[in-house]
Amino acid sequence: MDKTNEHVIEVAKATLQITDDEIKVLTGPKIEFCPTWQKVLGLSGELNEDTIKEIIEKRIHIAHLFKSDRMIENQNLIFSFGASELLHCSLKIGIIDVAIIVCDGAGTVISNNPDIIQGIGGWMSGIIKTSPIPGLITRLKDRGVNIVDEETAAIDPVKGVQMAIDLGYKRIAVTVAERYISQIDSIRQIES
Repeated sequence: MDKTNEHVIEVAKATLQITDDEIKVLTGPKIEFCPTWQKVLGLSGELNEDTIKEIIEKRIHIAHLFKSDRMIENQNLIFSFGASELLHCSLKIGIIDVAIIVCDGAGTVISNNPDIIQGIGGWMSGIIKTSPIPGLITRLKDRGVNIVDEETAAIDPVKGVQMAIDLGYKRIAVTVAERYISQIDSIRQIES
């Protein structure tokens, strides 16, 4: 199987692999119930392999995740508590200058545009691995987004912070997934 368009994500502590249009559940969910997906997507709140797959199918349908025509801008807040929503609002009111997040098909990205942060992060969560989608990367760059590694779509919050500093940003916010938590010390060292 060609792995050049492979993405691995986590939803409700389940691991899923998306290759082209195929969604494969690698491990089942560890969370049994989620009222959020019930409210937002109209799905059963009970989580199992079928509902996890359905959550991703709906998110792909809505935002075209893992595709070159993926949603990259959105002014609408999906939740009142999500990371992208908090970053969107913080950018809008000037608490931060830039946000560093992960985008499927591009890896770690840097943007000072609140609508891009919400467009990328609103429907995506828990990216473990992603591969580059050239058309999406071009669209992001055309909108002023800086991409840490266009060739590999690497997920690297430390390099993202360093790149943001090199670009002249001072008040920087970065999302760090649980699997990268050990990199927080490196980020703090860069900060000091």
